[in-house]
Amino acid sequence: MSRFSPLERRTMWLPLVAVLALLALVAGAARGPIGRRRDALESPAPVPSPLAAAVDRALGERWARAGIEPAGPTDELAVLRRAWLALAGTIPSLEEIRAFEADRSPDRLSRAIDRLLGERRSADWLARRLASALVGDGGGQFIVFRRDRFTEWLAGEIHAGRPWDAIVRSLIASRGLWTDTPAVNFVTQAAADGTIDADTLAGRVARVFLGQRFDCAQCHDHPFARWKQSDFEGLAACFAQARLSGVGLEDDPARVHRIVVPAADGAMARGRNVPPRVPFGESWLGEGGTHRENLAGWIVHPENRRFDRATVNRAWGILFGRAWHEPVDDLPDPPAEGSDLLDVLATGFREGGRDLRRLLGAIAATRAFRMASTHPLLESPEGCDRVEGAWAAFPITRLLPE
Repeated sequence: MSRFSPLERRTMWLPLVAVLALLALVAGAARGPIGRRRDALESPAPVPSPLAAAVDRALGERWARAGIEPAGPTDELAVLRRAWLALAGTIPSLEEIRAFEADRSPDRLSRAIDRLLGERRSADWLARRLASALVGDGGGQFIVFRRDRFTEWLAGEIHAGRPWDAIVRSLIASRGLWTDTPAVNFVTQAAADGTIDADTLAGRVARVFLGQRFDCAQCHDHPFARWKQSDFEGLAACFAQARLSGVGLEDDPARVHRIVVPAADGAMARGRNVPPRVPFGESWLGEGGTHRENLAGWIVHPENRRFDRATVNRAWGILFGRAWHEPVDDLPDPPAEGSDLLDVLATGFREGGRDLRRLLGAIAATRAFRMASTHPLLESPEGCDRVEGAWAAFPITRLLPE
């Protein structure tokens, strides 16, 4: 039998309970308003990435020239939601929001976005977004095209952090079966009845990777731009060797690009062979490989500013809902190097190893991405044009159907 009465047994624990309660109060105070202020004082302010800082400077100069004060920062949870919608196609879960709120570090927003970019679900979403431009929204002929295989492969490449220029090389120059080598689906999507349409591929390559509408010169010289019909024909000729066989997509050195010229007055049509050529930067075109390999090297050449400018313009559009310059496939000729925001982004993208996720993270760290969507000037049509033209507030865009 115990030598303590029931009352004595209950009261003997009171000192220990009091000590535990005191410790809990101390811990709570450390994380309360006073404790959080002390953490903020002790923790250094987050340092923006060099690329984000360069973009902020360029935008600051733009706002100063326009004589407009940009919108202030918005709530961090609103920015987090923005990032999730743009980079994952959904909103964060309650658990993820609670984890974000529990993080008291001054750079928690950038770290949360970086974590999201490192997740496979973000890569899956980005692959679906990019696939719409790379292979279109059509189904293609199922016998030589597998959209799901292509998108899954692209997501894996993005998730693994493979440089964008290396991915583009694979898209343009790969050989093999569309099931075993998913990258070839970029080319085989343009196949119809066993024949690869070189003209379709020339137009797509120019629009997606260079931001240029070369296909407007398919039948005649471009009426507004510098491109000639011969420019388009030479680009299409880079795909002339590609053909489908029992082993999938391969290159036949004997194949040439032949243009049939209709004759007038019922005379017999004439034909002419067109050699591969590029509309600018001829010295960047490699030698010794297949025509497609040489073309891929030309497109991703470090001096080809159009490639980097087109890429960062699309990346900006993914995060902001509209590209810096629209249409995304009709960019103007590059200005003096470093004189506009696309060049600032393109230089940082190239110097950063053409890492797509790093680029997106830098754009998400800019002041522009974290601004409010409200602005006093938005009350009038003229003010709306000024704000939109200066990117002085985060644009309000519609959600994608997906």
